[in-house]
Amino acid sequence: RIRHELIPLLQRHYQPSLTRVLRRTATLLEDQATAIEDLARRWLAEPTSAAFNHLPTAVQRDVVRLQYVQGGLPVTFDLIESLRRHPGTPHQVGSRKVVTLTASGRLQFRTPRASPPFLATEAIVDLSVPTGRRVFGKLALSWRVQDSNHRRVFARPSRASRGQECLDAGVIGPLLHLRFWRPGDRFQPMGFPKPAKLQDLFTNQKVPAATRRRRVIAASATGQILWVQGLRLGEPAKITPITRQVLVLRWTSAL
Repeated sequence: RIRHELIPLLQRHYQPSLTRVLRRTATLLEDQATAIEDLARRWLAEPTSAAFNHLPTAVQRDVVRLQYVQGGLPVTFDLIESLRRHPGTPHQVGSRKVVTLTASGRLQFRTPRASPPFLATEAIVDLSVPTGRRVFGKLALSWRVQDSNHRRVFARPSRASRGQECLDAGVIGPLLHLRFWRPGDRFQPMGFPKPAKLQDLFTNQKVPAATRRRRVIAASATGQILWVQGLRLGEPAKITPITRQVLVLRWTSAL
């Protein structure tokens, strides 16, 4: 359709010599690509001739591309550009390779470490007992259930950075379930219009992969996640003017 419909249309209405122009442009681009690749290969053979960050941008891209092809991995422009612009930053490629561009312009390939296993440990907090304390994972948690003072509690901002959060006890129910991250978990932080994958939230917050599966999660009896250690309070558990009882949750490191 390009050859029989689009090109005749462009020739008829915009550029009568389109075919000749395209051929000429393709020849110029091919010659330039050949010259750039030749410069990149020479630099790889003698990298001390110039610092990588002093090379022309096009040559930098081809230096990265040639090494990437030698590594036997599929090449994309976005990946090459990200490696070139962020030397020293590891890039995950699929599930079997991590690639990093050094400041000297060399690619380093390694196999990523296996993720730690998901933890199946659980605990149940009986909120019919108005106050209490227990250790779960690496956190020492204490709680207090109290009647809501709307003017004081509703207006008070989150104190999560100081190890305290206030939740609507009526949303939680009589039991609070403590556990760790599970595959497929979804969570709606306060202000989000709908739940999102917990894995994506951890990634956006730059939570290290080694610690994600040890973050403590608090859920209602129905399994709805209401609080995640280190993230914003869950939207369903926030204090509102109709809140009758408040769960004051405090935590510190148990180590």
